[in-house]
Amino acid sequence: MLVPGDPEPAGLGEHGDRRLGHAPLRVLAGGVALLADAALLLPAPTRPAAAGATATMITVFAVAHVDALVHAPAGRRWSPALKVLLNVAYVGWAIAVAVS
Repeated sequence: MLVPGDPEPAGLGEHGDRRLGHAPLRVLAGGVALLADAALLLPAPTRPAAAGATATMITVFAVAHVDALVHAPAGRRWSPALKVLLNVAYVGWAIAVAVS
């Protein structure tokens, strides 16, 4: 946790990790990937592969929710816990579509 007055960790700037490049480009790339995956879920021939990609993306997104759950104060853990639970359900649903 960053505390006012403490030195900034190496590599971190005002908007996160400078080593990762420009955030808007990463957000744009992620949005394009989500839209492409959604389009590939529609036709039956590409649905299993797209559902596998969906499960992978949701699992990656869940990392942030697990981190929030781990670092949440004791009285405020219900929201990140619900997000983790929903992500687990979404991954299960995506896997069910992928193998059907």
